[in-house]
Parts: sequence; C-alpha cells; structure tokens
Amino acid sequence: MKKQEGITLISLVAYIAVAMIVIGVMAVVSSYFYKNIDWVKDREKHAQEFNKFNMFFIGDVKANKDATVSGAQIEFADGTIYRYDKDNGIMYRNDTVIAENIAASVFSMTTEKVENTDKNIIRVDMILGNKNTVRRQVDYTLKYY
Repeated sequence: MKKQEGITLISLVAYIAVAMIVIGVMAVVSSYFYKNIDWVKDREKHAQEFNKFNMFFIGDVKANKDATVSGAQIEFADGTIYRYDKDNGIMYRNDTVIAENIAASVFSMTTEKVENTDKNIIRVDMILGNKNTVRRQVDYTLKYY
C-alpha cells in the first residue's frame, strides 16, 4: 500500500480556527486604532480653538494692568471684553467670534503678592468639544510694571 500524505480533517479545522482567532484579534486592534485616530484628530481641532483664543487673550493680558471679571465675561481696563456664549459655545472678543465649539468657560481673578509686588492673576478654565472634551486651565498674569 502506498503511504498517503495530506491534511486530515482535524488539522484543517484547527488551521481554520487559528486563522479565525488571528483575524478576530486583528479586527479588534484595528477598531481601537481607528477610534483613537478619530480621538486624536478631534483633540487637535480643540487645540486649534484654544490657540486662537490664547493668541488674542495673551496680547490683552500683557497690555492691561486691571480687569473686571464676572464668571463667563472679563472686561479689561482698555475696554476689551471677552464673553462666553454658552448657548452657542462661542467665545467673543468684543463682538467678534474668536473661538467655537467650547462646552464651558469660566474666568476668575486673584491677587498674589510676589516679592513686595501685587500681581493680578487671571485664571481661564475652559472645556472644549462636545464628544471628546479637552480641559484647559491656564493662569495669566496682568501687566504689573
């Protein structure tokens, strides 16, 4: 009798089972990868909105010695007003839109004494985005010299 070589039915089923497990694991890893890529793209969009706000705000903070803060609005001594419209998620500088897609924004001000100098510190606490939120909490020092 000749020797028969080949794949048995049991080994064929085992090969198919291993292949299905490998494909399943790759599908799960791929799913997580693409979900995280969307999350990173969304965070980048929020970073751009905060950077637009930050660009204007730093200029006004460095140009003014005093400000009046009331929750979602701040008015600098030169008359510049930053206002957060929570219904639309928009930050205004005077009447111009400077940032969008903001979930929450609060301004607060404290005075700290540093080496016999009083410094006014403005804290901006901002939450950006709807689905994947990004929180930024930044302290700015008003002009003190």
